[in-house]
Amino acid sequence: MPPPTFFGATPIKIAVFHNLPSGGALRALADKLATLVERGHRVAVYTFSTSDGDQAFPADLGQEIFVTPLDYRGFFCFKNYFESTRTAAEKINRSDVDCVLVEKCRYFGSPPILRYLKKKTLFYTQEPLRIRDYENLAPSPNTFIDPSPFKKDLFLWKRFLRTPGRLYLKDQDRKAIRSCRTVWTNSHFTAEWIRRAYGVEARVVYQGVDLQKFVPDRRTSRENFVLSVGRLDPVKGHDFVIEVLSCLPSSVRPQLKIISDTSAPKYRAHLEKKARDKKVILTIEEKIEDSRLVVLYQEAAMVLCASFHEPFGLVPLEAMACGAPVLAVEEGGYMETVVHGETGFLIRREERDWTAKIRQLLLDPLLAGRLGTSGRRHVESHWPRHLFASRFEAFFV
Repeated sequence: MPPPTFFGATPIKIAVFHNLPSGGALRALADKLATLVERGHRVAVYTFSTSDGDQAFPADLGQEIFVTPLDYRGFFCFKNYFESTRTAAEKINRSDVDCVLVEKCRYFGSPPILRYLKKKTLFYTQEPLRIRDYENLAPSPNTFIDPSPFKKDLFLWKRFLRTPGRLYLKDQDRKAIRSCRTVWTNSHFTAEWIRRAYGVEARVVYQGVDLQKFVPDRRTSRENFVLSVGRLDPVKGHDFVIEVLSCLPSSVRPQLKIISDTSAPKYRAHLEKKARDKKVILTIEEKIEDSRLVVLYQEAAMVLCASFHEPFGLVPLEAMACGAPVLAVEEGGYMETVVHGETGFLIRREERDWTAKIRQLLLDPLLAGRLGTSGRRHVESHWPRHLFASRFEAFFV
């Protein structure tokens, strides 16, 4: 079903700023913009050359895209960043846009551009800056792991030299989010996390799913593999998934496919070795097209979601939209997207519990099918992507 058309007096022109890497947040932003354009609004995207926006924004949206060069390397990375930030802010301030939608920055978390914009601005943040100080404040079980296990061999003097940079990032991130009057976020979990980290009250405005793109295929039968989707990073829980699958008897153990939007050779090698040692058949696909991701959702026996402190969890919604049953850890944003026992299962981070539930679904295809069908209905009823656009219009128009 197509989203409703906007019937306001005058369409608005929106400047969108982001410096996002590829991944769920960028896909969600592309969906938001596509919906706004479909409803008659105009969009101008402002970004840095360090973003991956060209991978997500198709030309047929008819939007303007302004890319500001940024060299975020070496000793002068912060100086270069703020020069580019001021340039982008000046372009937006001089433009004819009516308002500005700002999304996360891959380096600073809350983009410092928030402090330079003079037009009515909304900051939609996906999560706090992912540093240990803030991870410890997450309103979730204390299950966080060290996100950088492959940096432990650094010399102490290198760690010492990096400390001022981390403190500077934390300070600028805090100043930026506190400078913005209107902050929205993706879940109640993240809103509470932001309140604890910054003392800022963020309004929860859920993101939706493109129900025309993520669809079931009744002609496709489920195959003997499970899917884990997320960048190659320890916080995404891929290690845990391998451990869980290794506990299953070899006679019923499914293959594992990991889908990542980034390439991390060292961590990939770690996962591949661990899978070999645990006798889990593993395939890793990187930077695939959305069409390929949809096919994998349609074919997977189930989708496993084990990220640590997941702010929202777009993957379960995409999987449910494609009719796949979902197993997710009982924490974070997953608790707001997965309906336990109806669209999948929320399970505490215990290997035995996960192993039992995976085995149950593998041996009971009727149950798996019911969960998949219910998941599609749930997403259709509660997670259409036009809901964000309606809230956005109510705020700005």
